[in-house]
Amino acid sequence: IEPGVEVLFSPNTALNVTSGPLIACGTATAPIVFKADSVSPSRGAWAGISFPAGSEQSRICHAVIESAVTGLNVGDTDYHEILTSTLRHNTGALQWGADWGRIAANEVYENGSGIRLQKAWNNEIESNSIHDNDAFGIEFLSDNGTGGHFNTIANNDIYENGGFGIGFVGESATEPGGGSNTITGNRIFGQIAAAPYPGDGIYMLYGSNNQLLANEIYENAGNGIWVEEQTDLVVTGNRVYRNGVDGLAYATGNTEAPSALHSNVLCRNAAFNIDNDWT
Repeated sequence: IEPGVEVLFSPNTALNVTSGPLIACGTATAPIVFKADSVSPSRGAWAGISFPAGSEQSRICHAVIESAVTGLNVGDTDYHEILTSTLRHNTGALQWGADWGRIAANEVYENGSGIRLQKAWNNEIESNSIHDNDAFGIEFLSDNGTGGHFNTIANNDIYENGGFGIGFVGESATEPGGGSNTITGNRIFGQIAAAPYPGDGIYMLYGSNNQLLANEIYENAGNGIWVEEQTDLVVTGNRVYRNGVDGLAYATGNTEAPSALHSNVLCRNAAFNIDNDWT
């Protein structure tokens, strides 16, 4: 698809990429736009763009995707890239079940939810601006398996989302939110409460070998970092301050201390800077 093209969709229609790659790369001054064929569409006015399992490596860059049910729905497939694009005013911005993909330099805002990953391995999520989404910025969600392993979430600005900024939401030790993920160099601030979450900067439930490195986490309504049922967690070099509850809440469900907890600055959090309840 050439730069500057607008692709318009009637209600309940979609772009399903089932064979062959989709290369949709606009420019900064001539983006490609995917939107509803309506003057003032609401969220969910068309279905969205879908890459089902087995679809070929595709690239979307300098594009705008708006007012869909799910802006991009990427199944169990590999090596897709979403770059320098805008996802806005969708019911859900991005559903990602792919491996070895790259989500970089995008703006994701004013969606019902931000970026959700399930069974996603070895992806890079970097240098995005993710803000003002009703429910979460980035979520790794277990669903008959892990939310994601070996992913890197780096140098993103994640702010003013509902519930939490980055979350690993697991169901059990065998269906964890994720493991061996690296969360580094992010600015995570201003999350607000959205049931059932109080507005945590980072929320972690069930996982192992995750690393939180050199993030700045501040002025979230809930905890800066909330951790439960984690093993071999590394928390180093973070600045965590002025959050509405605890700086680091190490909750009751943990069965061991973090494997590394040092070189952090935790200050001026409303309750405790470190609340250690693990048993």
